[in-house]
Amino acid sequence: MDLRQFGRRLRAARVTCGYEEAASFAADLAVDLAHYLQIEDGKREPELHFVEDVARLTGRSLDFLVLGRGPAVSRR
Repeated sequence: MDLRQFGRRLRAARVTCGYEEAASFAADLAVDLAHYLQIEDGKREPELHFVEDVARLTGRSLDFLVLGRGPAVSRR
């Protein structure tokens, strides 16, 4: 996984879902803001459960978040 590209998709998903501030998004994901920002900045690899939580919260597909492929929105 390209961490910088993942971070860009993560940021875009956050903003598109109405989370202008990273702090409120991190709080809803139950992660420390500094930890979250490292992931969004492409400096830290996310754990699978984090990516799953982001997908649930934003409605984005795992394939799109991780690989940048497939439909952005989950078909659940």
